[in-house]
Amino acid sequence: MTLKIKYITLAVMQVLFARRRVYRIILPATLSALPLSALADNYFNPAFLSDDPNAVADLSHFEKGDSQAPGKYHVDIYLNKQLVTTEDVNFKAAKGGQDDTGLAPCFTTARLEQMGVNTKAFPDLAKLAPEQCVPFAAIPESSTEFDFEHQQLNI
Repeated sequence: MTLKIKYITLAVMQVLFARRRVYRIILPATLSALPLSALADNYFNPAFLSDDPNAVADLSHFEKGDSQAPGKYHVDIYLNKQLVTTEDVNFKAAKGGQDDTGLAPCFTTARLEQMGVNTKAFPDLAKLAPEQCVPFAAIPESSTEFDFEHQQLNI
């Protein structure tokens, strides 16, 4: 009788250990197959740049996915694929721009005339204030593309 109990106990132990082995194999395999993903916003702590938070530039522009900051850039200006000049150009933030920089150049009508654009052919430009930036949408079939890497503005 005790021998029979020993065999039963041994059989039960073997079944339990066999299950344990199966769990040791199946559990890690199952967990590795689960997609473990998380979403987070990009954030750069400005305290890494300076101890004084007032001395650090506003970095929120880059968190939104805009690739370049608005401002003045020294660029080569190409008009109809011909190099016109190299000068400092003020760029403003533009949503839905024609390139991936998120910037639009700011030229007055007088500056466009100096570069050889016949602004009188476009009546909408006459309505602009002299210091106002020309929206290139007012010139049919015109476009601007700013190649930030090469600092080239193609008009």
